Amino acid sequence: MPRTFPGKNPPPDHIIWGGGLIDCAIHAAQLAVGKQLGSLPIGALVIGVQTQCETALAGGAPALKFGTTAATATELVANSAYAAAAISAIIAPNTVAGFVAPLAAETPIYAKETGAATSGKVRLNVLYRMANPPGS
Repeated sequence: MPRTFPGKNPPPDHIIWGGGLIDCAIHAAQLAVGKQLGSLPIGALVIGVQTQCETALAGGAPALKFGTTAATATELVANSAYAAAAISAIIAPNTVAGFVAPLAAETPIYAKETGAATSGKVRLNVLYRMANPPGS
């Protein structure tokens, strides 16, 4: 069952991260249609996104992406082959996708793989803070 990432009542100005590990060998069928990793709570203000490739993706023509819709999942991170183990820099979220203001509704986060990868592990980290945190 996907979970709401931590942070419903964080300390003021506390930066929170939420995410999940994708294992293409285990989650291949779910990734083909969009696997929900969890959700961001109402009021979350997304600061950045980071990916960590623990094991390079292999098999087919790997194209892993992350977003808020199961069908496309490109709102946070567009296609990436994750061909080598590495940690990405923290990147700004896609402002076109609506990440310029606090989220008005609980927002699901999905991973989708469209290149038939059969192995590899990638972790997604979403950094956010709560808008107008309690006590502010």
